[in-house]
Parts: sequence; structure tokens; C-alpha cells
Amino acid sequence: MDILAHRWRGPRALVGLVATLLLTAGLVVPVSAQPTSPVAVANHTAEISLMAVSDVHGTALNWDYMTDRTYTGSNIRGLARVSTSVEQVRAERGDEATLLFDIGDTIQGTMLAAYYALRYPITEGSTHPVAVAMNTIGFDAMTVGNHEFNFGLQHLYAFEPQLDFPLLAANALDPTPATPRSNLTRSSPSTWTDTSPSGSACSA
Repeated sequence: MDILAHRWRGPRALVGLVATLLLTAGLVVPVSAQPTSPVAVANHTAEISLMAVSDVHGTALNWDYMTDRTYTGSNIRGLARVSTSVEQVRAERGDEATLLFDIGDTIQGTMLAAYYALRYPITEGSTHPVAVAMNTIGFDAMTVGNHEFNFGLQHLYAFEPQLDFPLLAANALDPTPATPRSNLTRSSPSTWTDTSPSGSACSA
């Protein structure tokens, strides 16, 4: 699980990487000095810190369900850990100058995720704890990873409305015409088509 925080500056475009915060498998590499830019102020530019989380894989808490104990050392992980790092960045740079994204592979990978897909499924009305955690942290958007489809489209459709932020998929297309979907809610899942980087398509 990674969390990246990038600071970009630009009057109308995001240009210039200034700082990076990296959390890999729970290991935080602190950001160094905070840059100040009188020139940016004079030119009416803005500094925005972009944070990205990837490969959460259903880990809401720092808990190993296979061994029934917490992860320790460099294996510390989970959205609770992400929350701590995000709050540090927001406190340092200001809520209004930060954006937080999840870039996929979020709702599959742990016994917790499997439980809410198979034993107490969100398709039957339960609330996904990963959605609750992400809403509490205050994500701004999420993109769909390949593992979001592991439990089927109906599971993904049930997950989407539980989020307080957009769930995005730029390469999920309607087959006729082949146009991007603005969201993932479908009344007829069989009409979905996914396109690979090579251009090949498969229906879902």
C-alpha cells in the first residue's frame, strides 16, 4: 500500500514536482522543508498538495486476520495508518490546499473484504467498512483498479453509492456508442465493455 503526496505549482496547469511523501507498506518517508514562493504569490499561482493511496486491498485497520494480531514493524498498514499520514499533511499545508485520491485495488485482498462480499454482502444492504473509513478520512475521488472487479459488477455497483466522493473509470465504455461512463452505476451490467491498452475489448 502506497501513499504519495506531490506538491505542484502552476497558474493554470499542474507543473513542477516540489515534494514527495511516500508510505510503502506503512513506512513513512517524511517530507523535507516546505517551499515558499513569493514569485508564485505575485503571479497569482497556487500550490496544491496531491496525495494518492494505492493497493489498500481491503485493509481498513492494521490487523492481520490470518494470524489474529496487528502488523508490526515495516508491515504496518491500513487506512487507519493512512489517516494519520493524511492528517499530518493537511495540518501542515491546509485542508483547502490538498486533494486526496485512491488509485485502485481497494476492496479485495483481505478476509474483511471477502466477508463483506460473500458472507455479509453489501449487495444485500450491508455497509462496506472500507467505504466508511474512506468517507471518514475524506477522500476526494477514487479510480477503479482491476481488483475492484474481483467480486463481480454487482458488488462494485453496491460499493459506489456508499462513497461520499466520485468513483472514476476513464476506460470503462458503453459499447454503443463507445463513450466513457460518468459513473459506474448500471441497470444492465451486460452492456459494459472494458478496453485494454492494446485496444482489444471484452464485455462484462
